[in-house]
Amino acid sequence: VCWPLPDVKKCELLKLTSRRNPIEFNFRPSSTLEYEAMFEYILKEVDKQIGYILQESYGETFTNCKRR
Repeated sequence: VCWPLPDVKKCELLKLTSRRNPIEFNFRPSSTLEYEAMFEYILKEVDKQIGYILQESYGETFTNCKRR
């Protein structure tokens, strides 16, 4: 928590019993690089291994979408 606004002079870690401190790594915002890697590499690999399930169920896959 930082104050006073708009000219911040002091910041302290907000300590709550209702959540862990510091916030865990997997709860942080994702970067553009991570999103690009997910779409370019991870989803292609997932599609290779289990894309047939999506194809059978929905007629589409992650990497081979068509307009209907």
